[in-house]
Amino acid sequence: MTADNVWMTERYGDLANGFRGVEYVLLRHTTDESLLHVSRLSDVTRLCCGEDGNHGILSSRGIDSLKRLQHLEEITFSGSRFTDDLLAEFFASQAKLRSVRLWGTQAGRQTLHALARIQSIEELDLSGTSLVDEDFQGLDPLLKLENVSISNREFSVSGAEWLSQSIRLRVLRLSETEVTDLALAQLSILPALEVLWIQDSSKVTELGIEHITALSGLKSLWLPAHVVTYHTVDLLRQMPSLVEVMTSGSIVDQDLRSYFYRSWRPRTSITAGTP
Repeated sequence: MTADNVWMTERYGDLANGFRGVEYVLLRHTTDESLLHVSRLSDVTRLCCGEDGNHGILSSRGIDSLKRLQHLEEITFSGSRFTDDLLAEFFASQAKLRSVRLWGTQAGRQTLHALARIQSIEELDLSGTSLVDEDFQGLDPLLKLENVSISNREFSVSGAEWLSQSIRLRVLRLSETEVTDLALAQLSILPALEVLWIQDSSKVTELGIEHITALSGLKSLWLPAHVVTYHTVDLLRQMPSLVEVMTSGSIVDQDLRSYFYRSWRPRTSITAGTP
């Protein structure tokens, strides 16, 4: 039996023995049992482990079984049952991952240190994790990183210093995250950055926007509404590559909006709301 994609739960896990050539597996309910079945699919390159309710046990036994999958390129773990120690244990066994998504997991310092040893990673999504800035201290850089999403945490000196070494980074989304001006100063050296989201930060000031202007290749920027002023509009309109500016929060003052349209290049616009 062959398939390109398979949707599995623990109820259908016993079918795993009959599949050959399966490359993508989506688990709605991740348990030790379902992971044991998935581990028999040696050709899997993409695996999504969800958490649709607390169905069954998830322990190191299930995570251990996943270590058999040596061709994984994309992995998604979603839900709070994926603890820092379980995640670190799994990632220590992987060497070829390109995309890692850890939505709402308990990923922490152990997980980050395990990930930092996988130099093939190009995409990293840490949305909804409980990471703090100190967790990024002392990490080796991921030199192939191109796309990073972080949310629900403060993003300051340590996190920014770590990412500033990823010279291929093109997209950085810091949603629901408090970003400091100092962090933006460190990120301003990223030579390839094209997309930057800092829309939920109350700590960013005009000084932070001044740092952003050093990003000569930046094309898309999402800002908190409070930092859009006449001065920041004047700063941003000098950026040669910027073609899109979005704001979150309250709608920009009408006089400021008019000033923006009169003074900035016609190819760009301020949009209030979510992109």
